[in-house]
Amino acid sequence: MKKFLFSIITIFACVVGMGTFAKAYTVTVQKDGIYGEEIPDTVIDNAPALFQKSVKKALKYDQKYKDADAVTRANKIEYPYDKFLDVAKKIKASDEIVIRKPFYIYTVWDQAGKSAPSEYYFQVQQNGKKLCYFSLEIDETDHKIRFSYDKLMDQYF
Repeated sequence: MKKFLFSIITIFACVVGMGTFAKAYTVTVQKDGIYGEEIPDTVIDNAPALFQKSVKKALKYDQKYKDADAVTRANKIEYPYDKFLDVAKKIKASDEIVIRKPFYIYTVWDQAGKSAPSEYYFQVQQNGKKLCYFSLEIDETDHKIRFSYDKLMDQYF
């Protein structure tokens, strides 16, 4: 009887304890703007997951090298996460992140039959206010999707 009562109390404590944890931030995407319908659905649909993955990776780098000196941090935290870290730290667990206004810049580049990677840009809003811009680069040669961010991107757009 004591084991059964202990099990019930433990389960109840776990359920109550799980309810006290903060809810993770939500990320949604809107197909608004001029290019919203022209950009491939696979890019639009995967943008929230890639943004969340990049935030997680930037914060992981920050935790790993939080006690390191500035030179070590600069050498160990890879691009673009070194620049994206300031943005990632601004995101709170209760935030509502909306990725909107997708667009791309058309570039003509053909060098020996190779085409340039496709770059798609997005504006990120945090609780209705602009947070940053980021881009996803899809390379047709190695079939990889790369996240890119630069502080200058926010100034240019």
